[in-house]
Amino acid sequence: GVATGLVALGDTKPANAFGGFDRVNGQLKSYGLPPLKSVPDGFSPLLELWGKGKNRSPLLVQFAHPSDWVVTLPSQDVNGEDGTIQAGQYSAGDTATLYVIENTKVENISEQPKTFFKDSIIKAISQKGDNIYQDFKVTNLETKPGEIGGQQYGIVDFKYTLITGAGFE
Repeated sequence: GVATGLVALGDTKPANAFGGFDRVNGQLKSYGLPPLKSVPDGFSPLLELWGKGKNRSPLLVQFAHPSDWVVTLPSQDVNGEDGTIQAGQYSAGDTATLYVIENTKVENISEQPKTFFKDSIIKAISQKGDNIYQDFKVTNLETKPGEIGGQQYGIVDFKYTLITGAGFE
């Protein structure tokens, strides 16, 4: 599948990551992957395997989030895995959420048109209903090379107006 999430860029010393830095690097090493070089000041790294249940295909997810945000992970039960990987400051309404587009294989993300990103983000934000937003617009699209095996990232800035359940904007 294709995953979307928050990518945080910047440099800081590992000690500022509140101890998660060494743990994440240990896990990356166990997977045979290169370690993180740094995380931004005030951020914590997150590394989690999404897709542990029989109902999903595994995907290793890594990103950095503000250190005071609450992390939510998928739950496991007899029916498989449910939920996603999310970090957020819910009182402010700020979140970084993993959204996986099932059954989609993208060979080169940098060759995708703007509509691919727009449609993907709309699917992600409209999981709880189609009529919760209006005026959706991709304001900037940038692709960047990753650190492993020629991977590419799509960094998308977007905006929309949220419509509440009571009909307020």
